[in-house]
Formats: sequence, structure tokens, C-alpha cells
Amino acid sequence: MLEVMIRKFLNTNKDAEDLLDDLFRLYSIDGRIDIEKSKVYLEELISAGYRLGNIKNLTSYKKHCLVVSETSDILAKKILNHYPRLDMKPNKAAYFGLVEDYSRCIANEEGQEIHEILSYIDLTNRELFDIRDATELHFVGPEELMLLQKRGRFLDLKYSQERQEKNIYYAIVSGADILCTTEFLGKEDMMKGFEKRIRDFKKRHRKDHILMEAFYNDGEKRLRKMINKLDKLCRGEYSKQQVGRVYNLTNTFL
Repeated sequence: MLEVMIRKFLNTNKDAEDLLDDLFRLYSIDGRIDIEKSKVYLEELISAGYRLGNIKNLTSYKKHCLVVSETSDILAKKILNHYPRLDMKPNKAAYFGLVEDYSRCIANEEGQEIHEILSYIDLTNRELFDIRDATELHFVGPEELMLLQKRGRFLDLKYSQERQEKNIYYAIVSGADILCTTEFLGKEDMMKGFEKRIRDFKKRHRKDHILMEAFYNDGEKRLRKMINKLDKLCRGEYSKQQVGRVYNLTNTFL
């Protein structure tokens, strides 16, 4: 049923699907992932998407994916430096950051506007739940899904905001995606980087675009709160007990 739900939004071929399968096979739950090989497959997948006409700007899109991956790795290491008992591996964060936008490579023009939802459905269908939960409905995907469901679309799609809020990888990868264009905008100040990214986002989308509607329908408020939280995690401003009550630990801080 889920596969049928997204079929009309796809524009793919065997080459792209084989590359996607190769990329997903490199994932390992224990974090032993060959990131450099993953980058090769991802870049080849993006090139396949470009040949299909799905990716319009090959160079900038590749750069964005690589920067989100590198930033996710950096942020994960910063957080672990303050909270070493968190059940988290930077290598996994780097991988999740690399693949979080993969569905753009196989989505047609209509599918590009809802690629976060396509990824969520596709990864559920593939039973790749770790990858799904770390990247699910990033940016304003939750608000976008809510708006579409109010219009009678994707009604069979179940989404848990509570699960999302407790996933440290989601906090990192979604934050990195928001703060990165072809460079990391939050290097000096995350909140200033967020403001810069949002100004760019508004310039690039027409006012009646579904993403703009989702952004103003609680999306901005949630994103601002999320980046502020990520910034505090990276600075170590929460107590270990506070972090332990939200995220999974390898063992207790207490």
C-alpha cells in the first residue's frame, strides 16, 4: 500500500535504483559504515538523478549533501564531548546526513515538493527504520504532512512526533540540513545561521508553495525551537540528567 502511495511521484530507472540499493546496503546499525564509499554511491546516485532530470543543479546539490554529512559528524562529536554516555555514533550521523535528501534523486517534479514525505514512505516500505527515524520529515515535513492530510492526502501515513523528538540523530541531521546550503551557516552562531538560511528559503519559494504554507503553519516556531535546543546541546548547556531523560543512553549518568 505504501509503495502504491508514492508511485506517481517517482521518476526513476534501474541504474538509480541499483545505486540506491548499494548505498543502503552500506548502512550498519553498529556504526561501522564506510562513509567514503557511501559518498561515492551518493554522488553517482545524484548524477543518475541529474540525467533523469530530477536534479537541476548537480554541483550545488552534491555539495549540500556532503556538507550536511560533514556537519552532522561535527555536531555529533561536539555533543558527545559534553554527553559521552549518549547512545550515538558520529559515523551514523554522517551517514544519515548524507542520505537524508536521497528521494530528490528519484522524484519527479511533483514529488520534489514532498520529497520528505516520499522518503518517509519509501524507507518504511524498505523496512529501513533506523534511517527513516533519523531523517523523517525533516525541515517542515511534519507541518506539510498535516496540511496534506487535512486535504485528504496520505491519510494512511502514521507519524509520531514524540518518537522524532526523542531521536538524537534526528535533532542533529535535521538541524544540519536547516543550517547548511553549500556551506555550514552556523559555524559562528547557530541562530544567526538559521536566520540567514530562512531568508534564503523565503527568496527561493513562492508564497503559495506548500513548504511556505507549512513554514508559517507552526513550522517556523518548531524549527526555531529545535535549532536553539541543538545549539545548547553542542554547548553542553543542559545537565546530563536533562539529556538522559530525553535521549537513549549507553548507561545511566547517575
